[in-house]
Amino acid sequence: MRRFALHLTELVAFAALVSAGEVIHVDKNGIALQGYDPVAYFTDGKPVRGSPEFTATYKGATYQFVSAEHKQLFEKSPAKYELWHKDVEGNLKKADSNWPTLSQQNAP
Repeated sequence: MRRFALHLTELVAFAALVSAGEVIHVDKNGIALQGYDPVAYFTDGKPVRGSPEFTATYKGATYQFVSAEHKQLFEKSPAKYELWHKDVEGNLKKADSNWPTLSQQNAP
């Protein structure tokens, strides 16, 4: 349970930094999301690997898309497709409310 709580804490901290625009995880080539199309998560409801043929840069990271249409949607409103933009099922809110208890449990 402690390991889970620690990982949850790390995830919440990472999400806070990312939403503040300070951190975007990229690979050694500057590709975000391991090459997956961020628009597909919203339009197709699942991860779909993008193509180097369709790319756009946002906040210093290169995103790949499955089509020119997905690239255009992203370029029109990139913040809309940030995966941390939505608090799926209120999980971030739940995590925030659990933080005081978790931080006390993991204190040295």
